[in-house]
Amino acid sequence: MQNTFNIHTFVKHKMHKLIPLSYTKSVLLIAVLAALQFFWRLDKPVIREWDEGLYGVNALEMLEGSNPILVTFNGKPDFYNSKPPLGLWLMAGSIKVFGFNTFGIRFASAFISFLLVLFLFWFINKTFQNLNWALFAALILLGSMGFTGWHEARSGDFDAMVAAFIFCYSILFLKAIYKENSKLLFYGSIVLSIACLCKGVYGLVAVPGILLTIILEKKIGWLFKQYHFYLGFLFFVTTFLGYYAWRETINPGYLAAVLQNEVGERILLETHIHKTPIPFYYHTFKLMVYRFQPFVMFLPFAVYFIFKLNKSKESFYLKGAFYIALGVWFIISFSVTKLVWYDGSLYPFFALIMGWFLTQGLPAFAKWRSAILISLLFIYAVVFGLNQTEKDAFTFPHFLDQVRNEKQIKAPITVYAKSFEIPVWFYAKQEKVNDRVLLFTYELNDLKVGQMVCTIAAEQERELKAKFTLREIFKKGSDALFVVE
Repeated sequence: MQNTFNIHTFVKHKMHKLIPLSYTKSVLLIAVLAALQFFWRLDKPVIREWDEGLYGVNALEMLEGSNPILVTFNGKPDFYNSKPPLGLWLMAGSIKVFGFNTFGIRFASAFISFLLVLFLFWFINKTFQNLNWALFAALILLGSMGFTGWHEARSGDFDAMVAAFIFCYSILFLKAIYKENSKLLFYGSIVLSIACLCKGVYGLVAVPGILLTIILEKKIGWLFKQYHFYLGFLFFVTTFLGYYAWRETINPGYLAAVLQNEVGERILLETHIHKTPIPFYYHTFKLMVYRFQPFVMFLPFAVYFIFKLNKSKESFYLKGAFYIALGVWFIISFSVTKLVWYDGSLYPFFALIMGWFLTQGLPAFAKWRSAILISLLFIYAVVFGLNQTEKDAFTFPHFLDQVRNEKQIKAPITVYAKSFEIPVWFYAKQEKVNDRVLLFTYELNDLKVGQMVCTIAAEQERELKAKFTLREIFKKGSDALFVVE
């Protein structure tokens, strides 16, 4: 008899022995992979982005101050960061535990992202009694470059935090609609308020999709008959809008800043972020190029098969997830300001949809479950490697570390720079925490003879040399330390 090698038989009978299939083992697998993806070398790379440095300083000053409502930067009310303070409270808590350092300001975002992955797994398995779907969805989210990396989960920003809150309130509202459970409307309103207290009006981004689901399911009449709906609305108005009113009383001009920063410049009228118009397909292009590869290639097929489903619990939640994702995509695509991380709230919904498609979308997929699982683990490994090998675009923190620790220079230093000013402020605060002095200036006229001055770009070094006589102390790359003579 002729023996032939069958790859499908090999995968089915051999790989099953290597892959956890039970609920407990699957939970452990997801928890370990999520912990590695979000926490491993979380302090790398250095703080180099405007937002991350700004929020870190905001959170530290909130800890140092006596008013947890008022957001400040360098001791003055901060109108640029006009978001409510919940994200800063969470960040301040992690700073309190881990210290004012890169890990400390990133931990809150990473931890909430970790919980989101576990919640996605739990929700799918609990609701649909489908372990494979839950496992695949969690792996897809962990393998999404757009969610796990820069300016999202592994960053001291609020985008991953609000994505988690948005997904949770969306699930609560969808469950309330499907089961006609009015109490869940109130619980959903609480989490909706939390999302908005984290990142302002962006927290509302899933509401259009939820409203579309209510309309298509013909549940408007039921909704308006539920007193929990009005109770939830009152809670939202009292907490979210109440915060804005309270902040305006203690910080006049705050509401004007909110209208300018969160509504005017972000949605309606761009004034400073984009110098030229950005096309509406920007976010779609980014999803296709790298942020949701390779899953995005299968997403249109998944949506097609969702709408071929007969009416069922699965079809309701999947269609609801699609409507919400569609609403988010529409808002971020047609807003005037387009920044790549605005798509962060899409990924949990995409993971829910794609997890279903790869387990139940086509009957043939059931035969290749192990092969698909191996592929998802491979994609996870690639994304993990990319996150771990992200290079520092800002070398000053390493230079400063060498100056302070290797060169043992403890004297006050003034940084003269025209870029990276907010990250420099972050490290100035860190120096203050460590009982050292690091100052910052844009102006040459602020510098005096005898000062120790650092430049972080060749252009500022040339400007400095054109005006002063300098004695070089230490130089590495574009970073240099001088004494003005």
